[in-house]
Amino acid sequence: MGQSWRLDIFHFTGAFTGEFPVAWFVTMLLFAVLGGVGMATTIDWYAEAQRIQSAKTVRDASYGLWTGTALILVRDSLWAIAVLGFFTLYPNIQNRSEYEVGWFKMGFEFLPAGMVGFFFATILAIHFSTISSHLNLGALYATRDLYQHYVNPQASEKRLVWVGRLSTLGLLLGSFLMGSMMQEITKWLIFALWLMAAGVWLPNLLQVIWWRFNAWGFLSAWIANLGTSWLVVWVLPAYGVLPQLPDYQQFWLLMGLGTIVFLPVTLLTPPENMDHLVKFYVMTRPVGWWGPVRREAERRGLLQPEPKRDPAAGFIRRRWTPDAANAWSREDWIAAVFSALGYLFIIVGGTLSLLGSMMGYITLALGIAASAFMYWVIDPKLRAVSADYEEKQKEHLKRLESITRWEKQ
Repeated sequence: MGQSWRLDIFHFTGAFTGEFPVAWFVTMLLFAVLGGVGMATTIDWYAEAQRIQSAKTVRDASYGLWTGTALILVRDSLWAIAVLGFFTLYPNIQNRSEYEVGWFKMGFEFLPAGMVGFFFATILAIHFSTISSHLNLGALYATRDLYQHYVNPQASEKRLVWVGRLSTLGLLLGSFLMGSMMQEITKWLIFALWLMAAGVWLPNLLQVIWWRFNAWGFLSAWIANLGTSWLVVWVLPAYGVLPQLPDYQQFWLLMGLGTIVFLPVTLLTPPENMDHLVKFYVMTRPVGWWGPVRREAERRGLLQPEPKRDPAAGFIRRRWTPDAANAWSREDWIAAVFSALGYLFIIVGGTLSLLGSMMGYITLALGIAASAFMYWVIDPKLRAVSADYEEKQKEHLKRLESITRWEKQ
């Protein structure tokens, strides 16, 4: 067919030109790797939050989160094969909207008869689950967060049920209206899931790494992004004021415009309550610029001054005390870097391995090796933190049991 070059996932069209430039790839890589810090991707964190909260120890939560993400990458490798196969088998499609049915076209044309039914059932399940979850989520916001919180705090359960039903109906009718206006679903998805989050991507990071960032800064970033995203993507290009930029350039432009708004607002408004900041810092020990909060926590006796690193511990420390393990250290940074490298090599190597590429096998092996090294570096620290956590949990349960017995008597 002469189209096998399309199977090369690194076949860039240039640094900044063409449909697949290096700049687009770097932007997406940055967005994905840093997106997990502070929930900066804004989606797909609900399952991870449940996994963390249901874990027995910090160590279990950490590995559960890491393994869950790794499994998602393996799944995405299988999807990537289908996408690359579609572009290879149908290279001359001119209408962009035809690419949106590529997944279905591949399934119905190449799956055997017995699998087509399963494929069709899967398509229905995907769509129904997505629609129902978003309708329920939207109705929840409208009912609890808006109506009950601001309009009628004393509303009965019966009234709240009716408000939820009407909200669901309104969302459904609104989605039908928006759907009838769309000519290319992909463009709207990029706008809704990526570009509309561009202005709050950096604030989502700052809220967990900078103590001075406050609610006013986040609110201003969100409001500003609602307006600038529509202007940059749709309104200004339609009137010729701004050229139609590639989506990755729109992302950086929107992030810059949001920064111009939220940074002055943050600095001109008071910081968050120091009691809340100290409580958050003591419980989570976030990385970043938390110096004043750390010093206040030490002044209140909630934290001990950070111990100096023992030179005899070596470049990578293997033995930890609970207090030392709770503080950020060199080992955390090493583990973070090799974790990201492991993820990257696993998804790239997994995809290329399924294509029978020797480079894919090598890359996948590098991903496994990077992940194993990450585990070797961070596991002693997680064990120390988890052991301390379990001891404190046992003491807490004993106190609860004694209180319960005293109340019964």
